[in-house]
Amino acid sequence: MKTLLTQLTEYHHWATEKVCDWMLRCTPEQLHQQQISSFNTLISTITHMANAEYNWLQRVAGNSIWQEGVTTDTATATIQQFWLQQTTNWIAFVKNNDITGLMQPLVYQNLKGETFQTELYKVVMHVMNHATYHRGQLVTMFRNVGFTDVSSTDFITYARL
Repeated sequence: MKTLLTQLTEYHHWATEKVCDWMLRCTPEQLHQQQISSFNTLISTITHMANAEYNWLQRVAGNSIWQEGVTTDTATATIQQFWLQQTTNWIAFVKNNDITGLMQPLVYQNLKGETFQTELYKVVMHVMNHATYHRGQLVTMFRNVGFTDVSSTDFITYARL
């Protein structure tokens, strides 16, 4: 299981690098153009993803208070650095824990203050799945604003490297 989680976090880092590259090549107008999706702009979807990854890392460290590391007004280069740091931190988290540690339960509070308990490996899987879900939305959103240089972020593409 640890090998699988390591591959998953490394794949996530690779896919995030691609999305960050696209983000940096977009105009501010493209990034802020209103769209119909879970979040209404590219930049709001991207910052949601980066902040979610950051805050799950905070929960793993024992802090359940939501904090915004980046906002839609943050410079795109800063968002890129922040987000890629989160993906690097997830890789390190998996690599620095043995399977026994990854099986341990995490007790945390959601945004409503409700308490939950979830094994750490399931938290890692959730964070990676959450990113895949929104990355799929981003591909459509990038295309909707006229950014056509969107290449595959599928796991199988990464696995073939």
